[in-house]
Formats: sequence, C-alpha cells, structure tokens
Amino acid sequence: MYTSPVPGRQPWGIDKALQSTSAAVSDGVPCLNRLNEKIKETGGKAAHAEVFRANIIIAEDPSASPGVEQPYVEDGWRYLRIGRQYFQMLGSCRRCQMVCVDQTTAEKNEEPFVTLAKTRRFDGKVFFGQHTCLLGGLDAGGGNQATIMVGEKVVSFREGDEVNDVGLVRCLDAD
Repeated sequence: MYTSPVPGRQPWGIDKALQSTSAAVSDGVPCLNRLNEKIKETGGKAAHAEVFRANIIIAEDPSASPGVEQPYVEDGWRYLRIGRQYFQMLGSCRRCQMVCVDQTTAEKNEEPFVTLAKTRRFDGKVFFGQHTCLLGGLDAGGGNQATIMVGEKVVSFREGDEVNDVGLVRCLDAD
C-alpha cells in the first residue's frame, strides 16, 4: 500500500510501484506562485513551470477572487476529471536537484530546490506535484488513448468525497 508522506494525505491502496508508471505529473499554478513568493522573500530567482517537466499544469478558476489561491490543494485529491477524461492521483512527486537545471541553457541554480527543501520536505524527502495516471474517459471506443485540451474544466475528487460522477464510477468499475 502506498502511504503518502505529505501530511493530511490519506493512503488508498495504490501499490508504490505504480508511481514509476505514472502517465503524467500534475503541478498547480497556485503551488508555483506560492513557491516563487517564498523564493523572492530570500532574494532568489523565481522558478518557471518548465523546470518541473509536468505533463499537466492546472490553473485555478480565472473567475475566482484574487488572493484565494489554494496552493498544494492537490495533495488531498484522489481523482481528477479533465474534460471527458478521468485520472487517478498516485501520490506526491519526489523532487531532486534536476529542478535547478534550466532545460534550455543547462545553467544550474540553487532554486527552486533550496526553497522546496524548506517548505515541502516530508520524511527527509522533497515533494512538489502529483503523479497521475489515466483511468479512462467518456469517449466512445475506449482504448488507452485520450485527449485533453487547454482550457478544459477540471473537477477534483477528494478522499472521502461521495463519488456520484457516472463517468468516474464507470472507470472505477472497469478495474
């Protein structure tokens, strides 16, 4: 059973081996914003989303009031629906010094790892983002291919939420 080291995150029977087979790493814009706030407080260079090499980056609702961002809210998510596709959250993504290497210039910086190590260290390991895998979708035909698009609505399901989403129930019953 996979047990997340992130406080408040509940284990849910995901085999730890599944982490290495995740199809995507999801990071949130509010998390990056909070991280950069902390970096700037110490005079460091802000991190760009690209250093985390995420397949999916989730922004908060653009109609939300300023200042109501919820960084690291994804630590408590169990499933996601993006458009017509469903994903399972497999656990927190452990980070290493690679996030300090500019992917274009190969220049190495101290940030964002130094700040992550101060703010997102649990059990001696540094975490940022979530491993996810595709469960399936509402599209006809099935198979293991899915399409999500920029701007599609994202719905999260937390541990303990009543799952009454027909598509998610169908995906879970297919396992």
